[in-house]
Amino acid sequence: MLELPEVELVVNLTVPAAHAEVAEAAVATGRHVYNEKPLTLDRESARRLLAAAGLAGVRVGSRPCGAPR
Repeated sequence: MLELPEVELVVNLTVPAAHAEVAEAAVATGRHVYNEKPLTLDRESARRLLAAAGLAGVRVGSRPCGAPR
């Protein structure tokens, strides 16, 4: 999926332990990322992810899973 040029956004619905790894891989290929909450499991990996996104010129977002209330 990350090799397809038409993919601009990755919706990351993996288990929380995989959020950082999957999001970082997507950002590294220039994709925007929308994660289920939590963004990552710790502050350091979140900071790395956001820094990488800034360098790549893409956006990263997160919100709780489930329907809006």
